[in-house]
Amino acid sequence: MSKFKSVEEVMLKHFGNLKADRKLTKQLRAFRFDWIQKDPIYAEFLGSNLFGVHEIRFSRMDDDNLFVESLGVSHIDIDNDVKDTKGIEPSYQVSSNGILQSLIFLMHLYTVSKLSDKDKHEGIYEVYNIFAYKVISSLYYGYFDYQVTEPIAKTVYEKLSNKFLLKKLGSWQNVFDYRTKDVLPKGLHYDKLKSYTTDDCVRMANDLQGRIRELVKNIYGVLVAVTKEKDYIKTSSTTQEGDDGAETKDVIERPEKYLTYARSIYSAEYDFVDYDIVYLLGDISKNLDTNEFVKTLKYLSNEVIIRPDDKDDFISVSILQTIKYINEKNISHDYAGNIYNIINMMKGYWSSSSVKDKEVKHVKKLLYNITHKATGKKTKWLLVTISINILIYIFVRAVTKR
Repeated sequence: MSKFKSVEEVMLKHFGNLKADRKLTKQLRAFRFDWIQKDPIYAEFLGSNLFGVHEIRFSRMDDDNLFVESLGVSHIDIDNDVKDTKGIEPSYQVSSNGILQSLIFLMHLYTVSKLSDKDKHEGIYEVYNIFAYKVISSLYYGYFDYQVTEPIAKTVYEKLSNKFLLKKLGSWQNVFDYRTKDVLPKGLHYDKLKSYTTDDCVRMANDLQGRIRELVKNIYGVLVAVTKEKDYIKTSSTTQEGDDGAETKDVIERPEKYLTYARSIYSAEYDFVDYDIVYLLGDISKNLDTNEFVKTLKYLSNEVIIRPDDKDDFISVSILQTIKYINEKNISHDYAGNIYNIINMMKGYWSSSSVKDKEVKHVKKLLYNITHKATGKKTKWLLVTISINILIYIFVRAVTKR
């Protein structure tokens, strides 16, 4: 006979005093950012569209940091108890996994909480992404004894059709963002998160893990075919002649890693607003009112929703236009090391009235209007200065990853 009558009974035993609130969301977001930043390959993986190139791991230390350090519970005890629950088959590795079931319980807590819809969705977003990182890391560990070379991975991506989410959405983080819809209102599992029976828990664990597993399995099939055919793209040389002879050229082919990072911190005011960067911009732009600038940054983070690839996506315009422009000025690598020069270059670029690019003109006007709302000010030079420095700030914040 099983010791526990339901998964909910297990979770209440271990998480009985836990509340779904903004403090918990902050803790979860801090953990997620720490995982992303523990090595550059993690941010590169999330921002890339490559399969099997990055050696990503969700380690036992990560489990401990999340459960023991952040949540104050033992994931080992939870795992044992879940396996001793009526309706749970211990031999089924996914549905009986205590960590995955705990993450589903946290999403349940948010759905039944008294938080605003916005705060609920932010909390669920953080939990689901941790769930996805855990699953994809486990799958990668199981599928790959070795890293796939970048030329082969590029060929695999080129051969994918648009029925593959990775091909359709362009990066792994975009895939996970898309899959988050499954656990948000009107999503496939939102009602199950509310009712939260043991059967619901089994179905959600299997389906949420299964959708990621199916994507990996299907892309792996393409990888096997490509490897068998030895039909892969030859890489161009990554060296160029410099002042001291041949030097390595850090070609930034996929600025998605900067976009991913910028978007991951944008909606968290305390991560998005970096006062050192604010003061640096204030030092360079003498007429920048840093108090009003900070007020606008906070307003953006808390009030303005950005949808990737929308015409109002000023994060994308800031990063892509900056990289394009500075590459033309022979800055193609070590962006952080050249940041002072880049700020001065982009100050001139964004200020120029001769730039005819429609995206740039639209975003500058958009930010001018947002700045007016955020500050309540009407002085044109003040609003223009803040708007321009927002575009500079986003790029600096993304590449320095402070």
